[in-house]
Amino acid sequence: ALAVFLSMIGLKLVPIYLENYSIQTLLRQLPEEPFIGEKGPAEIRKSLIARFKINSIYDFDPNKIKIQKGLRNYVVDITYEVRKPVIGNVDMVVSFSDSVEIPTTQ
Repeated sequence: ALAVFLSMIGLKLVPIYLENYSIQTLLRQLPEEPFIGEKGPAEIRKSLIARFKINSIYDFDPNKIKIQKGLRNYVVDITYEVRKPVIGNVDMVVSFSDSVEIPTTQ
């Protein structure tokens, strides 16, 4: 019974962590996008959301993307949690937090 329970948790955790890995990769690649430093926060958000859709990340809430303007950069922060039911009223919650700095050219 314990092995079945642990394997159920593992089967539910693997897709969550794979999706987070995709989000981290897209976030790390964002500063490498041409002319991204010339865009405003709304355009950066749209670009990131478009990348999510291209990479089949549909369950992500775009409101979890926070973009703050610094003196010479934008800080893009993504903090979110995923809640999945395990058995009955037992849920598992996994929290993630990632950020990246985008230098501005303005």
